[in-house]
Amino acid sequence: MTTRRTLHLPALLGTLAAAVLVACAVALLTVSGEANAAFPGKNGRIAYNAKGVIYTINPDGSAKTKVANTRVSGYPIDYSPDGKKITYTSYEGFNDGKDTGPQKDAEIYTIKVGGGGRTNVTTNNRGDEASSYSPDGKRIAYTHWDGHDLEIYTINANGTGTFQVTNNGTNEFTPSYSPDGKKILFSGEERKFLRNYAVEIYTIGVHGKNRVRLTNNSTYDYYPDYSPDGRRIAYSGSGEKSTNIYTISAGGGDKTKVTEGNDPDYSPDGKKITYYTGNDLHGEIYKINVGGGGKSKVTEGSNPSWGSRP
Repeated sequence: MTTRRTLHLPALLGTLAAAVLVACAVALLTVSGEANAAFPGKNGRIAYNAKGVIYTINPDGSAKTKVANTRVSGYPIDYSPDGKKITYTSYEGFNDGKDTGPQKDAEIYTIKVGGGGRTNVTTNNRGDEASSYSPDGKRIAYTHWDGHDLEIYTINANGTGTFQVTNNGTNEFTPSYSPDGKKILFSGEERKFLRNYAVEIYTIGVHGKNRVRLTNNSTYDYYPDYSPDGRRIAYSGSGEKSTNIYTISAGGGDKTKVTEGNDPDYSPDGKKITYYTGNDLHGEIYKINVGGGGKSKVTEGSNPSWGSRP
């Protein structure tokens, strides 16, 4: 497995994808949480990563099932809208099989929830990560390292039709589609004075126009996720004494703290949020009511995604 730098410090963001290519293949990846989409439907199973292996589990913690080996942890997982597939990031190791040999990169894959039908969606010589399905399941948004910084791209689920959504001199990452499919939600760096950065939540049209900033906080705001009805956005805010989960209105404002934790993802019925605490090597996954309260542990792991019932 591979090691990667954490996302907590904005100054490190420019090295994220490069770190995938130069890290040691025998250690685990250690990044906190990513974004994924939530679409309306009946609550199904929760997918998550446990030390480089993707599993699904019932929300009550029963019937754990292995889906795939990824060789990395800390990357996002996202269910397709119909609950039948999962998109994820996998690191394929070294071209010659030796730890000292030429490295392959991180790519985007899809797989059936039962573990079959694996498809390699991206095939680049640069890192692709943080994938998220569109509401119709036909396209996937992801983060791409272009050699200079991180940008948002979309691609057909079969690997054709790549489109660059953002093109700025700052890092933009962890995309998530709006429920109507017209916008993409993401985290982006906001350069201030000299080397000072802020990381805020933005939306942009799927064709790359109408970029709007939604947050302007003292925290670094990561991993946004739309509620299934599109009215609220959950995200993680770090930089205080702890990393907390907040929600805001879809247009910004009306900020509400939900709980302490990382990588929030709404349930398909919009009544709960799943998230994790700790880190991706030693994390615990929980669910909680959207207004706080009703917290219960689901399992051990990280990067949960709550799917619809097929």
